[in-house]
Amino acid sequence: MRSLKDLKKSKKTSAISLSERVFYTDRLMLRICSKKDAPLVLSFYDRNLEEFAKYEPLPMIETRTISFHEQCLEFEEKEFAEMKEVRFFLFLKDNPMEIIGTVSCRDIKHAFYSSTEIGYKMDARFRRCGYMSEAIRFMLRYVKEVHHLHRVEAYVMPDNEASLKLLQGLGFIKEGYLHDKLCLDDVWYDHVLLTKLI
Repeated sequence: MRSLKDLKKSKKTSAISLSERVFYTDRLMLRICSKKDAPLVLSFYDRNLEEFAKYEPLPMIETRTISFHEQCLEFEEKEFAEMKEVRFFLFLKDNPMEIIGTVSCRDIKHAFYSSTEIGYKMDARFRRCGYMSEAIRFMLRYVKEVHHLHRVEAYVMPDNEASLKLLQGLGFIKEGYLHDKLCLDDVWYDHVLLTKLI
């Protein structure tokens, strides 16, 4: 279990990326979950079903079974081991049995590209408390120190003002506008591309 300072000091990249699964910030515990955590993940989705449905490219009915989340967690474990993706589930330090959010980096590219796409979700009850800013700051440090990445991208719907404000407050800049980026319920949605160099 490491803090940001521990992570910054460490030079053994492969040891961190393959074995470290729990980290702490000022108020949060960030943990990579496994198949056995599927009930916690299911509860997190069930509490926020209506809100997540606005942005998820999957039918929300599929997210309402433990078996679905077991499969997702197994896939994420494989991607993590291959250094292609990392997703931290967020917990308050004083309540390690309730997920309040997630932050992830997927499509991790090394070598010449050194880039990734960041994504996140937050339980509606814990928004506007600064928790996601805290988690994203940690993730940016993590992918820089562990994966030696240089560029982080985020795709946000133009009407998602809270998410745009969050990212811009963390130093992301608007770099482009993508038409018909994502299809949800047979409707195509534009997205704003924001980026941050780390």
